[in-house]
Amino acid sequence: MDLKEWLTKTVEHLTSSTDFEITEDVMVEYISYTINIPSKTAGRIIGRHGGTINALRTLAFAMGIHHFQTKVKVTVEAQV
Repeated sequence: MDLKEWLTKTVEHLTSSTDFEITEDVMVEYISYTINIPSKTAGRIIGRHGGTINALRTLAFAMGIHHFQTKVKVTVEAQV
């Protein structure tokens, strides 16, 4: 399973929805994933005081280093 697939499944489980898009940008030093999600469900990804997104970023970073030998950054963009 690649990291984008893992992020997709995780976001699906957190939001109980498939109404989002994850884009992947491969940079020289890291891979960047952007989760584009409607603002009404963005709170489920961000969590209270950012706890959920911080945990998601930590897991994605650890998986990237361990399995792909590269750094990973995850951002959330809420669609209005």
